Amino acid sequence: MDMRSQPRPDVEPDAGGSHRPQAGNLHTDRAWPTCQLRDTSDGGSSALRYDSRYRCPGRRSARLVRKATMAIVPLQFSRDRTAIEAHFAALGPRDLRLRFGETVRPEMLVAYLDSVEARNEPMFGIVNHDLLIVAIGQFSASADGLEVGLSVLPRYRRRGLGTALLDRAATYARARGITILVMHCLSENAPAVAMARRYGMSIVGSGAETDGRLELRAGTSIDRETDAAYDQAGALDFTVKQWQLALRTRT
Repeated sequence: MDMRSQPRPDVEPDAGGSHRPQAGNLHTDRAWPTCQLRDTSDGGSSALRYDSRYRCPGRRSARLVRKATMAIVPLQFSRDRTAIEAHFAALGPRDLRLRFGETVRPEMLVAYLDSVEARNEPMFGIVNHDLLIVAIGQFSASADGLEVGLSVLPRYRRRGLGTALLDRAATYARARGITILVMHCLSENAPAVAMARRYGMSIVGSGAETDGRLELRAGTSIDRETDAAYDQAGALDFTVKQWQLALRTRT
């Protein structure tokens, strides 16, 4: 099946997207703390299956996430592939449809991630204190500008994570001389449209789909330095949470 090349955004509380995944193989060789994908392959076919152990924490942990510094981590497929798959598996069918613009089968999602990894497209994530990826931003440069696809786990919505990832996308774009920020979403995804409008994007609807576009100021050397500093802060945040998790699991 032909798939459109650009991402669609997710916003709180719903999801949206346009990269359309295709069939592929499941990667299950890298384990992450508290999250796991089960390979339910049978006869050579693979599938993503939601694992009940991959669940959002209770209200207390959610409040900790809200109060904590929400650094945005540059995701690395060599390290984070299993966790990225687990994030999408935890979204559910409706959110996946809004994220990718169509009904998504597990093998399609795996193939889509394979293609993102092969193209070396950047992904950024926000992780909680258990190192679960609770929000993902995917950025894809095109002739139209920087197209942004977002997804946020249900329990972590309405906490500004989608907007934070959109801010990160704007900095990323300016640091690379890109002057247009683009979001695509299904027209039925009212929260995504509302987020784009709140962010100052011009909104153009066309039947089942809606586009948001925002012209950015020209980037400067400060934007490049800020972009690098954000990446360093994200990497440090991830390392600190690794240490904290290791200490908690030892006690």
